[in-house]
Parts: sequence; structure tokens; C-alpha cells
Amino acid sequence: EGRRKELGTDVIEQDQWGIDCWTRQNIVVSLTGSLTSSEIDDFIEKDLIPAINRQGSNAWDIRAAIEYIRKSFAANENQSANQNAIKLQACDLIGRYVNKKGIDSFRIHPKGIGVVCNRIGGFSANEFIVEYFGELYFPWRWFEKQDVIKSAKKKLNLSDELPDFYNIMLERHKFEPSGYDVLFVDPISKGNFASRLCHSCDPNCTTVVMSANGEFRIAMYTLREIAEGEELTFDYNSVTECEEEYRKAVCLCGSHKCRGSYLNYSNGNTSFTQVLSTRHTVLHRNALIFRASTEPLTADDMKKLSDHGIRLSMLRTAPDWLKKWVALTVEYIETEQEELPKQLLSSRNKYFVYDEQSAKLEAKGVYDNRLQNLAITIDKVLYVLRHPGQITNPPFVLLSRSQVVENLWTDSKNSVMTRFVSSSLPKLQHDAVETDVQDIFELVTQPLPGGMDAVKSIQHRFRSIAAILRRVRTNSHCSHMGAADLLEFYANTQHFFKATSYLGFSSPAVEVRKCDVGNVFSRPPPSLLPLNINTGETGDIGDTSQTPESSSSSSS
Repeated sequence: EGRRKELGTDVIEQDQWGIDCWTRQNIVVSLTGSLTSSEIDDFIEKDLIPAINRQGSNAWDIRAAIEYIRKSFAANENQSANQNAIKLQACDLIGRYVNKKGIDSFRIHPKGIGVVCNRIGGFSANEFIVEYFGELYFPWRWFEKQDVIKSAKKKLNLSDELPDFYNIMLERHKFEPSGYDVLFVDPISKGNFASRLCHSCDPNCTTVVMSANGEFRIAMYTLREIAEGEELTFDYNSVTECEEEYRKAVCLCGSHKCRGSYLNYSNGNTSFTQVLSTRHTVLHRNALIFRASTEPLTADDMKKLSDHGIRLSMLRTAPDWLKKWVALTVEYIETEQEELPKQLLSSRNKYFVYDEQSAKLEAKGVYDNRLQNLAITIDKVLYVLRHPGQITNPPFVLLSRSQVVENLWTDSKNSVMTRFVSSSLPKLQHDAVETDVQDIFELVTQPLPGGMDAVKSIQHRFRSIAAILRRVRTNSHCSHMGAADLLEFYANTQHFFKATSYLGFSSPAVEVRKCDVGNVFSRPPPSLLPLNINTGETGDIGDTSQTPESSSSSSS
């Protein structure tokens, strides 16, 4: 059915409660041996959790839900006698275990506002629910806003608060003529009930990016049949690099597929680092920037970008060096996607054993994440480059031969040799034998040859001086190994370059509203409003009546 579901008619918003994986485990333990695994899962997800959410102010107490189920099924003639017996047995077993272990072992937690099916007969599978509405942000602006919000929370002593996850990412289809790209959708003040759906690791809804009449929209569909009174959920599928944030984001879905957290921890997932740690280190990444700065953009590069959906929408006004860098980065992403399944299959993981299909799916998920991050990075770089008067040169610029000679040798103030002579040579006179000092002095004072041989001569002299420094027996508290290492470093350098200094600037002011910071303004301290955020601008917290619910009832 294609019509948009109406709030108050087809669906309703109401407080939702859930159980964490520890409470679920205690329930499973109480039922194991008497019920099968599938019977336990069905009872928890189809009977117990819905019953909990029918208890109003007593929803925190699992005993109220058990009593509700017992009364409901004792009088239920529509269920078979065997089904009723299973559910009543489950209630008795849990009740006994609660009395044995105590109510604290069966904690039930509030999730915040959720969305519940209110239509008689429920929803069918693959049924359209609603579009996901909100304010649109380019990635550069979205991340600026998040930085300002963090500063605001810090000033309000809210830095330890778990962030709200209302936002969702709108991704252009990579097969569109203009290619792949991303925007951020923030429904916190201009959204609809779609942003109220709670997370589940086994959701009954999902989001799909659709294109219609030249417009992209995020549509929410059901994944399976949803009964009247059943909560609508979807998988937030969010990733965090912060372990503390990951641990605080306790999932309350209660499903048998529960991951324990509604966030994925990228640093704890070896699939994100399995290939990266050896094939894309800091040194590799800087090498790609150097190659992009010094190598020409080719037709093969452009084809590679197009094959991955990286076209006009992402690249827009990108200079050739940036396109080259993206193409080189995509080469690594291709390598990772090819090698990662093999490494996952051969790795030992005490929590999960991969088969061929799951390893390929994991690699596909990492690929999608890499492409997302690449689109975000390009957007940030282009924002900096299009600032009026900005330098658009490549990040690295090769030095000419004369510039290399000047930096290594002839500059009377800042050259490598000048600094060595002024800092190390005086100390050598106390430590080295006279012949070593004389050898270094001769190497320093000999005239340089002209042309190409000048750089080679300097590097040869650096190696010779480094060798002398390594054999010096120190008689004082001074060690010369550091100087030897640095000279050796310059002696073996193949390409000399300098980094481009780009112009800094202040972005337009970021407005921080009450709903952006959180529901903490029942009586806001006058001294903290407006906030003077350290961005070069003033970000005021404006007035708005809407405030977010707990983070577990929001989406990302």
C-alpha cells in the first residue's frame, strides 16, 4: 500500500520499554531445558516485550508483564491448548527465577518515545510507512555543527552525555548519471514520526533511498508483517570510534540477534583494520598525497572513479590533484575489498566465525563505509578550496635542485648543515678524537660540485658524517646518534618537497538550539546563554519547544 501512514490513525507515539542483553540472558536461563530455543525467542519477542509495554507506569516490573500474559492466555480461546500451555509454563518459570535471583536481575529500562502500529490487522510486509523528513546539511556543515554542539555541551557540563542519534544519511545512488554522494538529514526540529522509531538489531522496518521525478527521498518500508500494537523499529547501523560512547549505547531491543549496543565500534571491529593496518598506514596515506601532487591524472583514473560512482556530484569543481588522490585511494579500497574476505576467513575470532558468504558481506559493509567517508572528505576539502582567495595548489610541491641545495647546505641560517655545525660540532670537540673532527671539518668545507652532482655530493657527505658520529665514544652526557639518524634520513631521501600552506578562515556562525544540545533546559542558567562558541563566531541557543527523547529512541 503506497499511502503515507498517518500519526494518530495508522500509528501512535508512546513510551516504550526494553530489556538489555543481560536481562534477556537471565530470562533465557530461566526457560532453558523446558522450552526450545525458538519457543524462548518467540515468547520473549512476541509476548513478553509487548506485554511489558502494556503495563504503563508498572512497565519496569517484569512481574506485572508476566501476570498480564498469564491472565490473557488463560482466557484465550484462539490459541491452541499447547501454545497456551507453553506460554503459561514460561510465565511460571520466569516468576520462580525472579523470586530466586531478585527483581534487579530482570531490569527493564525506558527507551523513550517509540512508534507503534495502531491499525486493525497491522501492516503487511514491504508496505510503505512514511518518508524520513528533516533539515539537509552538506557534510562539511554537519560536522562543523557537531563540533560546535560538543563545545556547547562542554560549557554546560554535558560532555559525558551520550549523543542523540536522530540524524540519518541520504545517499545518492551510485548508478545515477551524476554518481554517488551524501547529505545529512537532521529531523530534530523539522521531522516527522519516522525519527521516533527505536533501534532494533532485528528490525521490522528499513529505510530505502528512492528517486522520483528528479528528487531523492528516504522512504521507510516494513520488512515483515507487523501486528497491531507491535512497535516499529529499524537498525540505526551507526558507527562510532569512541569506546566509551559505544559502551554507553546499551541496546534495549531484547531480540535474539541483539548486539548489546545500538552503535558499532569501528576500532573494536578488526574488519575495519585487518588490511588497513598493513596496506594503508600513515606512511602509505602520505605517499598517496605525494603521488597525487606529482603524478598526472589519467583516463584510467577517471574510469576507475566512474566505475565506483564517483562522478560530477562528488567531484564538482575538484582540481586534478584531488581527483588523482581519490583515484589512488579507491585503488586501496579495491585491494581491501579483495583481500579482506581472505583475511577474515583465516583470522581467529573468539566471538564470530566467518564463512565465505559472511566474509564477503562484511567486506561489502567496509567498502560502503569507505565510500561514505570518501564522499565526506571530498566535500570538506572542496569547501576549503572554494573559499575566496584560497590557494588551490596540490598539498605537496616538489623542490627544485637549487632549493634542495639551499635547504640542505647553503642557507646560512636554516640549512640542515648550518644547524648541524652550530649544535653538534662544538660538542664533538669534547667527545671525538681529533682526526674525526678534522674529517668532518673537511667534509663541511669542501666546495660543492655544480649541476645534478651537488645533491648527490651533499647526500654522500651526510652519510660519511653520520658514520663518523656513530663511532664516536661519548665522554660527556651528549649522544650523537640522533644527529647521525637525521643526516642518514636526508642522505636517503629521494624526493624533496614542501607542504602547501592553505589559508585559514571562519565559517558562518552555527546556530545551536536547545533541541540540539538536549533536554536540559528546564531552567537554563542565564550565565550560559547565549554561548560564545570558539569558532570565530557566536552561536546562540535559540528558543524551540521541541526537545529530543533519550538517545535510544532516535535514529542515525
